[in-house]
Amino acid sequence: FFGVRFEVLKDFAMSASAIVESVKENGIPEPKGGIALNGSNKHDLLVAELRKNVEVIDLAVGTKDSRLQSRVLRQTRIIRPKLTSAALGAVVKRTLSKEESSFFSKYLFENGVAMEMDTSTDKKSPDLSASMTTVPEVSAYLQLLCVAMLIDNKNLENAVEASTELIEFVSKFKSRTMDDIGSRAFFFYSRAHELTNNLAVIRPRLLTAYRTAVLRHDPTGQAMLLNLLLRNYIHYKLYDQADKLVQRTDFPETRSNNQLARFMYFDGRIKAIQLDYTDAFESLQQAMRKAPQGTALGFRIIVQKFMFIVQMLTGDIPDRATFRQQYMEKALAPYLELTKSVRVRRMPIC
Repeated sequence: FFGVRFEVLKDFAMSASAIVESVKENGIPEPKGGIALNGSNKHDLLVAELRKNVEVIDLAVGTKDSRLQSRVLRQTRIIRPKLTSAALGAVVKRTLSKEESSFFSKYLFENGVAMEMDTSTDKKSPDLSASMTTVPEVSAYLQLLCVAMLIDNKNLENAVEASTELIEFVSKFKSRTMDDIGSRAFFFYSRAHELTNNLAVIRPRLLTAYRTAVLRHDPTGQAMLLNLLLRNYIHYKLYDQADKLVQRTDFPETRSNNQLARFMYFDGRIKAIQLDYTDAFESLQQAMRKAPQGTALGFRIIVQKFMFIVQMLTGDIPDRATFRQQYMEKALAPYLELTKSVRVRRMPIC
């Protein structure tokens, strides 16, 4: 028995050695019937991932489990760089009816031509789950991805139109399962208008949406819309209006740390302009602590720059170690030189 086992292990080791040598000489072969890293399989993998997310959202709506839906929405950041019109169009055809897919026929393009959303052939696909019910949240999620793709592709005119249609669509529904998607829809709505320098136009709509979120006790929408309004005011240097908004509103307690970090950053900037440097520094410190440490490098760099300026305006000198933070040294180098000049009281004259 042990002799047979030894021979089997020996043959396996020789086979493994032969495979390693083959890979060294010829590279990694494409598997037969497996997943090869070519364009077609990347497309299929993306379609499968999107359809999986659609099924999870459908399940979350049915079970009223917001955690499942939040998990899918958090993956948007990962999906966006690899999202294509072909993949999104394939999921739309297999998931939505012809009436529901009319939105995508206007904004999805392939080789410069608008894609036809004819679902008659795809609905007969054997791999389609016939039992799955298309809920409004699924359509809103796919529209959200479409708007994000338009923004990433710099198709800003269509992004503005699509995001406007999206928030009109989500505003029709009052269900709690639409709150997370609705808040993200307003983010992309504001982002599209910001990139086209039309932020002032949407301010009344944001105020109306914020009032509605407060009346509906929607903390996710309140946090998002409050930050969007503060960003809108600060963009046009309307610091007095921004300060009045902060004083007359309460930031919701049940919110994500990301939204709290943004709010504290805006609050710190407002207080710094009003020469309230002590409170401004505390708010910026809170923003830095609440910001994601593994990601959001750009946000943390901006907050750190404002912290240096405010700290020096209070008469303190920033600790030299703060300039040596990982991945920040190059961006903070000019502020290190400024700190050195303040330390020796020799400011350069420009």
